[in-house]
Amino acid sequence: MFIDTTSCPGFTVRVLNKSFLAENNNNNKTPSRHHRDHLISMVATSFAEGEPCCKFLGITAELLQEHLVEALVDKAIEEELSLVCIDNETGSIVATMLNEDFYDTMNPDEEACEALARDLPEAIPIFALLEHLETRLVERRFGNTGGVMKQREVLHAFMGATCKEYSGRGLASCLRKLTAEYAREAGFAHVVVEPTNPATQHIWTNKMGGTVECHLEAKDFIMPDGSKPFVSDTGSSMEKDAIIVMLTL
Repeated sequence: MFIDTTSCPGFTVRVLNKSFLAENNNNNKTPSRHHRDHLISMVATSFAEGEPCCKFLGITAELLQEHLVEALVDKAIEEELSLVCIDNETGSIVATMLNEDFYDTMNPDEEACEALARDLPEAIPIFALLEHLETRLVERRFGNTGGVMKQREVLHAFMGATCKEYSGRGLASCLRKLTAEYAREAGFAHVVVEPTNPATQHIWTNKMGGTVECHLEAKDFIMPDGSKPFVSDTGSSMEKDAIIVMLTL
C-alpha cells in the first residue's frame, strides 16, 4: 500500500480508494462520506476559481460538481490510481491529484461523453482542446512510430487541486512528484498531463523534467464549427498557453 509520511511534513499522502475511506470511517474523526463529499467540493471549487479555461468560460463550481467532478472522484476511488494529501492535525483532505489510465482517456465511453456534452455544454471547448492536445501527443509518440499504446503504460494526471488556505505550502509539487513515484511503482512508463496553470506547468516541465509534446495559445484554438471559444464576443481572449507534457519514468 502506497503511504508517504515524509515528503510533505505535517501531511500524509495516500492512495484514494475504498480501503482508505473505510479506514477513516472507522478510525478517524472525519467520516468517509465527508471525505468523499469534501474532495468533490474542493476539486470543483479549485477549478472554477483557479483553472484558466474554466474561469474564462464562466463555468461555476456548482456545474462542475454536479455534472463532472462527482463522477470523476467516484471513478478514481474505484481505479486506485489517484492520491490525496491529508492534514495530520485535522484529518481532512487538503489536496489531491486525480489520475487515470491514459488508455481509457483515449478510448472513452461514448454514452458518458454524450451525457457530459448534454449536461455541461459550457465545458465542450475545454474537452475539445484537451482532445486536440492528446491526439497530437499520441500521433507523435505512438502513431508515427507504428507503436501501440497499451493499458497501464501511460498514466494521465488530469485534475490536481489544493484547498485555497493550503496554497503556497508545496503540496502541489509534492503530490506531482509522488504521482510519478506511484505511477512507476504501479508499472507505468510515462505520465501525461495538460497543465493549464502557469504554476503547474512550471512544476511538470522545469522541476520534474517533463517534455512539452504539443503547444498552442488557447486563443488560437479553433473548434470544428470554426469558432474560437477562448476569444470573447468583445474581443478579449484567454492569454494562456495550452500544452501537453509527457514525463518518462
